[in-house]
Amino acid sequence: MQVHYFFYWLNIDESLIFFALISQFVSLSLAIVGRRHFRYLCLPCHLLFVVLWGYLEPVNYLSREVAHGWEKKQISRLIDRAERDGAIVLNSIHDNAQLKQILTQAVLTPDVSDMTLKALITRVDTPFSCCGDSHPFFMAVTHLNARAVYQFSPLLIGDSLQARNHRLMVYQHNPLYWMYFYLNGKLKYQHEQGLRSLATAREISEKLLGIMPKLLTEDVYEQIINTRDRETLSFFWQKQQPKMQIHRLQMLYTKSFKLHQGGKGVNPQERT
Repeated sequence: MQVHYFFYWLNIDESLIFFALISQFVSLSLAIVGRRHFRYLCLPCHLLFVVLWGYLEPVNYLSREVAHGWEKKQISRLIDRAERDGAIVLNSIHDNAQLKQILTQAVLTPDVSDMTLKALITRVDTPFSCCGDSHPFFMAVTHLNARAVYQFSPLLIGDSLQARNHRLMVYQHNPLYWMYFYLNGKLKYQHEQGLRSLATAREISEKLLGIMPKLLTEDVYEQIINTRDRETLSFFWQKQQPKMQIHRLQMLYTKSFKLHQGGKGVNPQERT
């Protein structure tokens, strides 16, 4: 939509723009009808519209969306400067919450360099926390940014108090579960891209399980089985077989079924 492109720099949701246009159309219609047929109801109609508009809070919502879009645009420009001029441009920022927001947006941008990611990760006090809207490590995992995960992983290694706290945060919100949970939703509609995503998910799993093998829980296995991907099932079977018998039977059945069919990977037409 052209309206969407017009507001692209603000990152405003397209549905919000559509709602605003419809609201203006309703207001104009009420004004025309009131002037032609209900002369004395013109002003009350406008007042009613203003009251409803304020009650439903679309103005406040729109202002928040504009502010949020502007903030994201400013962060993008800052990341571009860091990519161009070096991480030194980040030294003027000392607010941890702001640094976390920048890092969260950086991990969602696939072409951000390792240098910028590393500079941001080392500046953030709690990059593994899940408080508020900024949780960069978990966003990196669930959005399959393997390069970012590799930059985070050294902070999980070691016996220091900080490393133990980081691992505790990761165990509490097991990112492998959510990674395969969201991935399963996408596999219903993708095939080739889904296979690439599964390969990246296995790469991330390999890295994290090498540091924290206890992340491979039965709940994670349930999501892994739901991928119905032979390579993924074989990968985890070799890592550690599930403890629950039902999960072992499901994995063996799915693997043997795929081998019998001669398939390699997931076929979205076979998913129910």
